[in-house]
Amino acid sequence: MKIFLKISKINLTKTFSYDIIIVVIKMIEDERIKKLMEITDKHQISPATMAHIIGISIPTYYRYKKGETVPRSQNTRTIIDRIIEQYNFKNK
Repeated sequence: MKIFLKISKINLTKTFSYDIIIVVIKMIEDERIKKLMEITDKHQISPATMAHIIGISIPTYYRYKKGETVPRSQNTRTIIDRIIEQYNFKNK
């Protein structure tokens, strides 16, 4: 999850101005990553282990988790899809 803070001044009258903090939360947009994070949390898989299974670096895993980036490689997307399929199959 990514949080942005925007601070701006608004003049409501000529004598007063107020600082308003606007918080915008950008949720993870990639459904693949949402499902992967659910699996990781539910089965208590460490970030290092999941990154190793997927074949990515730990910092890249955290960027996925924060919603800063999404998997661009077709191979990475395929591996994540297979992990999701395996865990969905096991839980049925």
